[in-house]
Amino acid sequence: MFGSKSTHRAHVGTEGRGYGRYAHTVTCTCGRQYGPYNDRTRAEKTAKQHEKTGR
Repeated sequence: MFGSKSTHRAHVGTEGRGYGRYAHTVTCTCGRQYGPYNDRTRAEKTAKQHEKTGR
């Protein structure tokens, strides 16, 4: 797929921190983790970017 050796599947996990605040962590199948972000849009952007570049 796209000629890349490994495919990265990143997903955004949401964890409630209480008081209506949430932490969004990006986890990928390659074992990398990003975050936590307090903005879901930013977390999803990071996930997409990582799937594309592998970084």
